[in-house]
Amino acid sequence: MPISIADLRTTPFQVGTYAPAGAGMPLLRRTDGSALGTGIPPENEHLVAHNGIVGYTNGPAAQPGSQLISFRAAGTHNNAAYLLYRDNNISSITFDSSVNRFFTDNLSGCSVFVDRLPNGNMVVYHANVQGGAYRPTEEQSLNVRYERQLAVAVKRQYHINAARHYAGAVSVGSLFKDRYNANAAAAVNVARFANTPVLALGTTVVGFRTGAGWQFWYQTWIRSAANVFVVAGAEQFC
Repeated sequence: MPISIADLRTTPFQVGTYAPAGAGMPLLRRTDGSALGTGIPPENEHLVAHNGIVGYTNGPAAQPGSQLISFRAAGTHNNAAYLLYRDNNISSITFDSSVNRFFTDNLSGCSVFVDRLPNGNMVVYHANVQGGAYRPTEEQSLNVRYERQLAVAVKRQYHINAARHYAGAVSVGSLFKDRYNANAAAAVNVARFANTPVLALGTTVVGFRTGAGWQFWYQTWIRSAANVFVVAGAEQFC
């Protein structure tokens, strides 16, 4: 069964990988269609999804209480658009009503932007900026919502630049760390006070086709010291 909005409220989901690896698997390419190659990774570029329409399934993950979303060739399972990301770049994918779900790699500080094209197709972007030499204060490092305003500004500019690749693209939504970690921040603070620290947290973004339109949701999950996953929050952002 396809993942539903109700599932996001109750079951933690992690985005897995494409298998089997090889010909036809999703890749990122430069806007001129050229391959990235195996040399020094590009930075500050707009990368476009290639072979990003896939099939997906979900099943129990290795960690208790969570589900793993896995991808295969399109047509073999439920069809979806799957967007990879790359550090210090913005990646994008465009898709139409031939798919009914959208996924991107899990977020832990990245941002997502959503545009609509004049023909009704959607464009989704996954933007990443690493911290470089910046060292946060202790208070900042303990706040899972904290993000440098410089990083926010850079990612917004990434989106403005990347949207020029899509004629007539109109922005309809965006998602940043401050929002998707809002509920998790309270849970992390409670766990820290109780001396039961959270081992990890992450965010899964899912798009749902609803008739002729789309809804985009995020789900933030927490992995506890007991290695159990729980949903910290799920909300529509676009």
